[in-house]
Amino acid sequence: MTEFDLEDLKKLLTPRNYLEEFIDHIRTHYKLDECYTFRFDTMIEKWFQYDDGYYKQVPIQQIYSVYWNIPFTTKTSNTKLSHCIKWLEAETQFDGKWMDHDPNYDNCLNGIVNITTHKLLSHTPRMMFKHQVPRNFDSLEGQLIPKQFATALECIPNEQQREYFLKFFLNTIHKRFEDEVFLMLYGVKGAGKSTLIQIFSCMFGPAMTSHTSLNKLGGTFGKSAMYDKRVNCEPDLPIVPLYPNAISEIKKITGEDGELEVSLKFRTPFNYPVSCFNIFGINQLMGFTDDAEKEIDSIMRRVVLVNCPNMMLKDAEFKKLMRSPKFLDKLYSWAMWAPCYPIYEPEEEEEWIRHNKELWLLNSNPILKILQEEFEFCPTDYDETEEGVRIYQEKQKVKCTEVREVVADRLEEEGYLVPTQIRKAITEALKTMKIYRGDTTGTKASYENIVRRDGE
Repeated sequence: MTEFDLEDLKKLLTPRNYLEEFIDHIRTHYKLDECYTFRFDTMIEKWFQYDDGYYKQVPIQQIYSVYWNIPFTTKTSNTKLSHCIKWLEAETQFDGKWMDHDPNYDNCLNGIVNITTHKLLSHTPRMMFKHQVPRNFDSLEGQLIPKQFATALECIPNEQQREYFLKFFLNTIHKRFEDEVFLMLYGVKGAGKSTLIQIFSCMFGPAMTSHTSLNKLGGTFGKSAMYDKRVNCEPDLPIVPLYPNAISEIKKITGEDGELEVSLKFRTPFNYPVSCFNIFGINQLMGFTDDAEKEIDSIMRRVVLVNCPNMMLKDAEFKKLMRSPKFLDKLYSWAMWAPCYPIYEPEEEEEWIRHNKELWLLNSNPILKILQEEFEFCPTDYDETEEGVRIYQEKQKVKCTEVREVVADRLEEEGYLVPTQIRKAITEALKTMKIYRGDTTGTKASYENIVRRDGE
């Protein structure tokens, strides 16, 4: 054996020499900008490797391959492999708090956007992003709103609600959670709700989008799909009553200080800061279960209600255009430059809740909505003169049979099923307006303090 071979053998026999070689190899080949390009997320116990501007999750086998590619003379020992992987895990461990939802920066295809200064920075492994927004940012000032986006917003006829939608969209791009709200689009089928929601999902791509419905938030694993996503989009919610667990969860996951309880399979549950904007679409707003009614005000504070009441013309080319990278890049750049404002001010909260509650109750119950449109409520038995004298006014009445006929006709006209117990449904809806049946029964039965609206 030559002297060289003997020296080489001595190195192999030196305790833990293989680990020193492994460390030297990692520090030489897997460091960029003085930062390891392998990272171990201790929160979910997964490995990530930096590539193309962000860290991609990789299987443990890829980490093993790093060990096997190092020119050891002998690498058959599982103990050696275990020691090397344990060292790498300890050296590159990371607490799982990625920068994807940092309100100061956004990672896109052509660089890292400073959201405040609009400067485009170079990609670097020092900035810990797990995802990349599949958009290119144009850093030139003076971006104009894309015409196609303005056209899509026309399916929201109410000017104030259109402004709410726009503010919510900008909050999503700017990663602002201060408003603590979620977006609910409602209206007839084919009114453009899915087209508007698709803008969110296409903007961020499937890797940053989840699809969890509102009621599934109360389940064990439903909300876990939202972990580390930018948006949660569900354009077609089922019309089923909301129950307390779902309301409790939407309260937790809206807001900058909220936390999402994540339960991944075979992992210990953990809490994660809110990082996901919720956007839902539904044809008719759902009601509430009896035990959830006391939570109505809390959900009304958090919801942005946007009505899409009119059918849109079917235009396959327009929908295709809304998904095109060129349009989405322009929209992303414009939104980054656009000023981002709160959806409503704190002093407006009481009026916000009242307005949302009125809208929700009317649009979750078509019978109640028809009653509001067809009849007028006369709330008092007395009329007060200028001198302050209260003069008794006779109660005004409408026969129950007339109310049933009007409601049934309108339901059929608008494509709703007429309930078999329509009288009971009408009575319950009128109780919401504090209107009750009189004492009479049979054909003379009537509702007090309610009259047909003018022109009826």
